[in-house]
Amino acid sequence: MTRLPSATESTASANLADHFAEINFLVRSLGGTLQTDVVIEGQAHQVVLALPHDQPSSLTAPSASGLSSRELQVMQFLAEGKRDRDIAEALFISESTVKFHINNSLTKLQAKNRYQGVYRAAIQGWI
Repeated sequence: MTRLPSATESTASANLADHFAEINFLVRSLGGTLQTDVVIEGQAHQVVLALPHDQPSSLTAPSASGLSSRELQVMQFLAEGKRDRDIAEALFISESTVKFHINNSLTKLQAKNRYQGVYRAAIQGWI
């Protein structure tokens, strides 16, 4: 026999869905699912969140070049002669984050300075 939810449970379920609407949007954009249920006559809530674990993030996953997409963006801006401040503003990140990406890129490119890094990325055809 299937039990129908009471009016209290229906209201609690609607309120729960409202609270999780933004989270549900984010979860779906990541390819996951979010289920919310009211149990024990509106006194408890059950939340089931499932996210895929095999999809790498485009910002941190290495590209064919060995540099992340963000590191490639920063190197492209450096090749255009942009200053750290200008790069930070264009990418909506801090200057220290720009320097962090530059240092990671230089390490991966085995370059001694940013000019050598841009040169090595350019001769590889990455930028």
